[in-house]
Amino acid sequence: MQRGLGLYCGDIEARVEGGELGEVVWGNHDAVDQALGALGEARALTEWFERDIAP
Repeated sequence: MQRGLGLYCGDIEARVEGGELGEVVWGNHDAVDQALGALGEARALTEWFERDIAP
């Protein structure tokens, strides 16, 4: 999540501030993007579900 760019969920932020999620690492959005990019082309979750999961 990149807190400075607003790339995070408000629910997660509230839980972090409330002490529930003490191990959240702010700023790892770029690393996640790079790791996901290595897996192949990005596509919408709905497309992935329709193509790979639905019977």
